[in-house]
Amino acid sequence: MLRMPAVTSLNSPPPRLPEKDSSRERLSAPPDRQEDPSQFCPQCGLKLQPDHCKLRCPQCGYYMSCSDYY
Repeated sequence: MLRMPAVTSLNSPPPRLPEKDSSRERLSAPPDRQEDPSQFCPQCGLKLQPDHCKLRCPQCGYYMSCSDYY
């Protein structure tokens, strides 16, 4: 025998969804927020800053020209 699903009225509140575990969200960032390792200086680890066709480290002076990262 087939059972019909229970009908809910339009005025009833939607069913509650389980709350997310926020500790899991803090452990891994979404892929769109992860930094590209090539954007960091290989000598001192600081984030490289764009400077025309180069990426330059403001701390140690390391730079990559456009031919290095394209």
